[in-house]
Amino acid sequence: MSLIYCIIQSMASDKSTAKPPRRYTEFSLVTSLHVFNHFETRSNILLAKNVYDLTVNDKLDIIISLQILLEAGVNSIIRDLAVHTLKKDITYVDVAKDLDSIGFREKTASFIYGANFEFGKDLPEASSRRRVLGKMQNFTRYRNAIMHGHTIATQSINGTRSSTVLHDILEDDEAFKRHVKQYAEIINDFKFYVEHLSNESIDKDKLVKSYLRMPLSLKRFIA
Repeated sequence: MSLIYCIIQSMASDKSTAKPPRRYTEFSLVTSLHVFNHFETRSNILLAKNVYDLTVNDKLDIIISLQILLEAGVNSIIRDLAVHTLKKDITYVDVAKDLDSIGFREKTASFIYGANFEFGKDLPEASSRRRVLGKMQNFTRYRNAIMHGHTIATQSINGTRSSTVLHDILEDDEAFKRHVKQYAEIINDFKFYVEHLSNESIDKDKLVKSYLRMPLSLKRFIA
């Protein structure tokens, strides 16, 4: 059984009303929200443009900004949920170091399959939203290609055209819009799971508003 699974089990089922030391909660919010505010503002400005007016540099900035918002959101929620149930003499920094060493997709999978939820009549919807893991894997591949220096190229040989993943997403405006739309879907899927946590002592609305950011101009951009 993995470390992250054990943490998720603890944080999602704890029924106590005990709260972590105030200084840890404040530290979490201060360090995290600077990142959120910067990249939400940056992506919001760029997404206010028409997709056909975006430059390649604009699209690169949007891909990176949305990826950071997504990863920071998932990581911050899981860190704060873990800190919420601390009962030992352990600091927020200790928790952050341990959890930040685990991939955000693995953390999400452990959260979805390991946490305790109260779905009620929304159980069928919960089953369909489990596909968020596949969406996250697809969404992340463009950031990975950028960060690992993959080429942006196309080639035609004897009338047969081939191109790289980055070329397709940056040159095809409709494909780029679908990528941005997928961000919105992932955020809404994760929001669904957070809102259905069974632990009544967790301020779920605060977690959603603080960490699951949806740039204001995004909805108009993908419409």
